[in-house]
Amino acid sequence: MAFLLLNAACFCVFSQNGWNTIFLEDFGGNSVDAPTAGPVNSHVWDRLEFVDASSDVSYGGDYTITKHYDKNVQWYQGGDHTYPNDKEVGYFMIVNPDASQATHTCYSQEVTGLKMGETYRFSVWTANMMQPNTAGSEQLPYLSISVCEGDQLEMPIARSAYASLVLPVSESSTANQCLDWQELSFEFRLDQDIESAYIMVNMEAPEAMGWDFALDDIRFEVYGGTTGVEDLSHDEDPADGQCYDLWGRRVEPQSGSVFVKNGKKYIRKQ
Repeated sequence: MAFLLLNAACFCVFSQNGWNTIFLEDFGGNSVDAPTAGPVNSHVWDRLEFVDASSDVSYGGDYTITKHYDKNVQWYQGGDHTYPNDKEVGYFMIVNPDASQATHTCYSQEVTGLKMGETYRFSVWTANMMQPNTAGSEQLPYLSISVCEGDQLEMPIARSAYASLVLPVSESSTANQCLDWQELSFEFRLDQDIESAYIMVNMEAPEAMGWDFALDDIRFEVYGGTTGVEDLSHDEDPADGQCYDLWGRRVEPQSGSVFVKNGKKYIRKQ
């Protein structure tokens, strides 16, 4: 059995198929007891106005965090990506942008402790909110993701640290239960001596009519590495000697769980 010592603030590393997740934004709400409308998110572009999901999110230039949304007849009403087909658990983010000819970053997060020579993966799950044959549904969201050294849009830190996707209108018969989620992702090898960078989700020349989309499970991973990144979604440290999963739930000791001993956090490797 082996353990990897984590930064005292880190509570987010677990392993799957050789990839260690070092940051995950699932927007919370991972309980049936959580309200349908989620809270404001500090990593969202400050020119997007937060609107509580109990209100109308249809004026443009705004976003909301919710388990599902049924106040716009032009939108699908399906739930998040984390818990498919369960609309009572898990938040996701809906973006209703203003029109612009520019590219704007709608979500960004700093990742630290990067190491030259390691391979990273950045992925986002996204969905077109518009139902077919509704006003503006022909305006398809064009999104990109990138990893940049600074917090402003600039050249990615590697040639392959960029990907884009045009979101089609879904004609899935189940999209009112679970949105038709599409993955946007890339892998890259870090060949520079850079210790920190920003992961970004970008809107490419958004339109005011239509162009409404959802985001969930924004994930940054390292392949077999030991990079640690602060996860700001947990305010309390777990009790000494206990194991927890990514969402802070008690689990039996297992590979990938967070183990606390003498006030220090470890990742159980096997």
